[in-house]
Amino acid sequence: ARYGPRPPLVIGMLLLGGAMLGLLGLDQTTGFGGMWPWFLLIGIALGLVVVASTQAIVGNAPVHLGGVAGGLQTTANQLGGVLGTAVLGSIMVAGVGATFVSHLHDAGVPAAVAGKLAAAKETVAQGVAPVTHAMPAGLAQKVTEASHLAFLDALHTAILAAAGVALAGAGLALLVKRGHAGEGAV
Repeated sequence: ARYGPRPPLVIGMLLLGGAMLGLLGLDQTTGFGGMWPWFLLIGIALGLVVVASTQAIVGNAPVHLGGVAGGLQTTANQLGGVLGTAVLGSIMVAGVGATFVSHLHDAGVPAAVAGKLAAAKETVAQGVAPVTHAMPAGLAQKVTEASHLAFLDALHTAILAAAGVALAGAGLALLVKRGHAGEGAV
């Protein structure tokens, strides 16, 4: 109440961007211990952002439109989640499509097999290697390795995009108005 929504918005978005950048350290061997600190930081950041954004939106609306402002804020949160998921998912699929075949070739998968497996980019973007029980064990291992590497490349690209949006959001948060103060404020 003393400083308004701007400081927690800026801090939250900077923490979110920093946590995203921290997730760039993920690799094939990263266990839960290497992930949870970044996810905890994301949770703290989102807590700051959600509360402060509600304060900024509702606090800058005329009192008689406070309910409408709250509804618009909730709708914007939901729309942002849907758009963010769609955009980052598209980045994942495009990223896998851009690197999967080269990772298959690097792993020693024959070109004919790699060409056929290229169509499985959506599956690989979901973290699933396109192996079948009919594949020889050595080939299945190579396909799995290439799938993991392509997934990680795409994940890192998506994380960089998310971090960029969060850091841009921190810059935009500097423009947020303090909101109403005093009697009758929402």
